[in-house]
Amino acid sequence: MEDLDLKLVQSTIDEYNEDMDVVSFDEFESGRARTVVDVDLKQRDNLVLYLCHKEHVEERFRKEEKLLERVNSETNIPTPNIIYSDLSKEKIPYLFYIGEKIDGYDPIDRYKYLPKAERMNILRQSAEYLGELHSNVDFRDYGEIKYRDGTLEIEGCSWYEWMENWAEQHIESLADSRFSDLQEDARRFMEEHKELAEVADPCCVHFDVTADNLIVEDGGIKAVLDWEKAISGAPEWDLQYSKILMINVHFETESIEEEMFEEFLKAYLKENELKQGWQKRFLYYNTIWSYQALANFEKHIDEEDKPEQEKFFRNLVERRFENLDEALKEEFPEELL
Repeated sequence: MEDLDLKLVQSTIDEYNEDMDVVSFDEFESGRARTVVDVDLKQRDNLVLYLCHKEHVEERFRKEEKLLERVNSETNIPTPNIIYSDLSKEKIPYLFYIGEKIDGYDPIDRYKYLPKAERMNILRQSAEYLGELHSNVDFRDYGEIKYRDGTLEIEGCSWYEWMENWAEQHIESLADSRFSDLQEDARRFMEEHKELAEVADPCCVHFDVTADNLIVEDGGIKAVLDWEKAISGAPEWDLQYSKILMINVHFETESIEEEMFEEFLKAYLKENELKQGWQKRFLYYNTIWSYQALANFEKHIDEEDKPEQEKFFRNLVERRFENLDEALKEEFPEELL
């Protein structure tokens, strides 16, 4: 943000309390819709200022602030405590809200190096919070969550329609890639199993419960952050995405991944009972998520690893494209089926 200076930060704090003096501030971006500012005050502990830095995402910023209200009232999930907000832009040229600072750290850089017991504790807690969210914050329709006149509304569609629109952008980008031959198979796979997309009741899907969106202290989660991507969708979609980003990308051996996932799943199911057949839906959604990995392959895979990783991804999706039921037996431990 080019315009962020001490005067602007002081002006936002004045809106909350004119008797507080800003000593300094530390700015960092967090998510697409906001800049987060750690504000050091003379009279009290630090506060955190959330500023919307781009006009085209103002609705997303408003949605997050309103959604946090609902999550805080309907669950015990720890989130930033908002103590003041101004979404009018009447006195400050940005939408903003102010929250109390949460002690702790973002574990993303050290997550896979933490002691096993500490990693497992973070995983279990994140799974419990995810289950609690899905069980308690629900909607009548699937689709994008929109902010309208002070309330949250759903831009309704079928869940399959939402997923198809999400997936198509990644499938299209495969046209000039090493995976171009998989384009039509990817579309056919979705269509052949579309009945799996209409089973679950719509609920709040955080869409980004990952290690870098947590604040941790003493091995426990102090806050779940970044709600701006949240949609109304299927719980298994959120569950499998969190598995990918909380487990698969951090642990390189299959045995550790399996152990971590079993503990993650047990903790989740204590809070939210998934409908019968969830395992197949989970694998279906996981396959659709892999389209994004294929689309980003050149950007995210090191050159020397590409031959082996290409073989891995091809084997993964082709087995599922051919027979999802057989893939389910191969990839899920018997005790989870």
